[in-house]
Amino acid sequence: MTIKKLKEHLQKQDQDSLLDEILTLYKTFDFVREYYDSRLEPHAPSDIAQKYKKILEEQFCPKKGFPELKYSVARKAISDFKKVCADYLSILDLQLTYVEYGVKCTLDYGDIDERFYNSMESMFEKTLKDMEEYGVLENFQKRCLNIHVQTQDMGWGFGDAIEGLYKDFFEKSS
Repeated sequence: MTIKKLKEHLQKQDQDSLLDEILTLYKTFDFVREYYDSRLEPHAPSDIAQKYKKILEEQFCPKKGFPELKYSVARKAISDFKKVCADYLSILDLQLTYVEYGVKCTLDYGDIDERFYNSMESMFEKTLKDMEEYGVLENFQKRCLNIHVQTQDMGWGFGDAIEGLYKDFFEKSS
């Protein structure tokens, strides 16, 4: 079905029918519930983020066994969260959590591989750029500094890359 056809259908409905339709979607699909909750409940974005943080944790720092390191699953969690949540601070928090779990994974399990570090570095850089765009770098500086400090001796040039990014965003000359 096309958007045009759906729009025509919805325009023919009365307000009660539309309300029933939305309520049915809300009750049936978690994704729809998260979408509306994040927009209507002040605490909801951080509550909803916990579900997505658990997905990241399972990929990088599971409670049992070794990490799966399925980057597509971890990045999809962030992408899905962005679809349901309009709160940019919660989105930035989740993106930074991705990197923090990656650092913890390395500290817990040892050196990984270049693909892993490239993924962490690109997420860190994207998150820093997003923070700068929203003017909230200072809100996350302590966490970013912690990532920088923890990665100083990590391999594949990862520590150097994180240091460079940290300095680029937080130690700019005025």
